[in-house]
Amino acid sequence: MDHIFEHQIKMAIDGLKENNFQDFMNELLIKKYGINFTPIRPKKDKGGDGILYNTTIIQAYAPNKPDRFKKKIEEDYEKYKENWMSKYPKWCIVFNGQFTAGMLLSIDELDRGIKKCDINHILELINSLRFPIIREIARDYLRIDEEYIINDVLKKIIDDLLKDNTSLYSIDEHLQPPYIEDKVKLNYSEEDIQGALNEYKDMIPDISKFESVLKCYEDEDIKILKNKVTTEYSKLVGDFKTRLNNLNELFAERNKNDDRYKYAVRVVLIYFFETCKIGKKTSEER
Repeated sequence: MDHIFEHQIKMAIDGLKENNFQDFMNELLIKKYGINFTPIRPKKDKGGDGILYNTTIIQAYAPNKPDRFKKKIEEDYEKYKENWMSKYPKWCIVFNGQFTAGMLLSIDELDRGIKKCDINHILELINSLRFPIIREIARDYLRIDEEYIINDVLKKIIDDLLKDNTSLYSIDEHLQPPYIEDKVKLNYSEEDIQGALNEYKDMIPDISKFESVLKCYEDEDIKILKNKVTTEYSKLVGDFKTRLNNLNELFAERNKNDDRYKYAVRVVLIYFFETCKIGKKTSEER
């Protein structure tokens, strides 16, 4: 996630207390694990807020008074042992903040086998979801301003493109448009034409994957991404090659020293070049 967007999510989760945090975690775990997670009603939960994979009892903590943490987990652990342990051997504490050393010691004093999940694990869990689901969680459950969500679209798409999750997508062979050589010749100087064509041909398998990644996104998200690329491109000056390279650096941002990330950004930009969103158009495209 974009670091600003991630900070907004972190602050929103920090503001959830008691049953509000439990309700949020129920929604998040259902979206992540589907039928493998079963929520438990907040009242009379007997030391458990949900069941994961029929092995683990989840207990959510977001106390109004942090100094009650030790007493609360001791009480809930006793309830868990009495009501759940014989059938579900694992107990996991999910906390909406970051564990202090005292909290970790208190948990280990009860049982060193207790699993611990804090805000960092929650953010990692959210980041593993597809962007439309992250968007829904941020907007509908955490009430985060749409502006922060929009800024994260490109970052999330690039992350999806870099993940080794080809099996999630039905990747079709990419059909090279008939005008692509003319388009390259129109936008590059004579000495750069062959290099640009070679780059494009080498990228075709990754452009295919990018097209498949886009199918997992809502039309509104794709529209936002297109607008972001075309708007930033229009602000740049110089010939096409210069503007493309500068746009690549701009969108890579803090990851500009990461060659894999920069390459993924390049794939996105070449895709938008091919689909006529940036660069001069041939007569066939007009």
